[in-house]
Amino acid sequence: MSIRELQATDLARVIEIEHRCHSHPAAESIIAQSLSGQDLTYGIELDNTIVGFYLASVVLDELTVTDIAVIPEAQGNGFGRKLLTHLLDHAEQNGVKHLFLEVRASNVSAQGLYLSEGFNQLGVRKNYYPAAEGREDALVMGLSLAM
Repeated sequence: MSIRELQATDLARVIEIEHRCHSHPAAESIIAQSLSGQDLTYGIELDNTIVGFYLASVVLDELTVTDIAVIPEAQGNGFGRKLLTHLLDHAEQNGVKHLFLEVRASNVSAQGLYLSEGFNQLGVRKNYYPAAEGREDALVMGLSLAM
């Protein structure tokens, strides 16, 4: 198992994972833009195959997590936590003071992961995500690294 920075050549695999993990995946153009070098993009590999990734953007001392995904058959093995820990370490080493993310209200396992790493719920974005039937709320979560 290793974590490495993603490249534009990883686009097809990242899109595949995105489609396998999300009922309403991000557009290919958004992921491609993220992989173009503007954002933090890291993948976790198992046997030289990317099984998960994170995408995040940094503006000044704030970081916004835009996506964390692990293929379904690899979930429950700590890969999501390893990705999040890598992200937090990278943020701290690079002067990030505040982290933010949105998570589906129904994604209880992700919420548990974020809470266990020190994130707090800051608010709710009503009807933020498209869902199978209508829309779903997003919980806005944040973490302060500033002491």
